[in-house]
Amino acid sequence: MSRKLESNEPMLRALVDEAELRTASRDGVKRPIARATLAQKWGVSFWTLTNYRRGRLKDLRGEMISRIKAGLISGIESEIRKLEHDLLLVRQSGSTLSEANILQAEAALEQARKFLKGH
Repeated sequence: MSRKLESNEPMLRALVDEAELRTASRDGVKRPIARATLAQKWGVSFWTLTNYRRGRLKDLRGEMISRIKAGLISGIESEIRKLEHDLLLVRQSGSTLSEANILQAEAALEQARKFLKGH
């Protein structure tokens, strides 16, 4: 039997909203299309994700929240790998980026890694 969890988890809802924004920005699409893409990747329905993000659901089944969290983590890990690759290319190319900007990028990557280890 699935366990019901309260859907008023503001942190998870904010992470879903951020994932939607990143997907829309990265793919150059509007937010509803980005939400549909995420829903398909995460194995949840578009309307469940929409209603959850808007705070209209009383609860979600534990399995649904697990899918959303797993999708968020996978997306963040993918972005970390991409950023690590981009940072490597910047270092190899001798780009004109300041050392401060490179250190800031490295710090952001480390913060993302720590976040993932805590979840």
